[in-house]
Amino acid sequence: VSTQSTGINAEYGVLTRVLGAEVSYGQTLGVIGYSVIPLIFAVSALPIIGFIPILNVLTKMAGVVWASYSAGSLLVDRELGEKKILLLYPIFLLYVYFFSLSTGV
Repeated sequence: VSTQSTGINAEYGVLTRVLGAEVSYGQTLGVIGYSVIPLIFAVSALPIIGFIPILNVLTKMAGVVWASYSAGSLLVDRELGEKKILLLYPIFLLYVYFFSLSTGV
């Protein structure tokens, strides 16, 4: 079992607990896959701006926050708006992990 599939399975478990089991496994995979796009943009920009340390860190942080927020926005309905903060933290940790895999940190 790969590390990424284990992370996605864990994320699915957290999402079903936070959202009250209203999220399907396919929806979770789709949202996580779609929300990786900001990380791809950030990783693509790093070779260009990597020599400026502060800009490097800001790009990484912006990519992870953007990806986390977009995943949370896609998963939470208006009725569950108060649970969005609970949802963003595990998604944020998952994207930090994905980003660390892609940058070798």
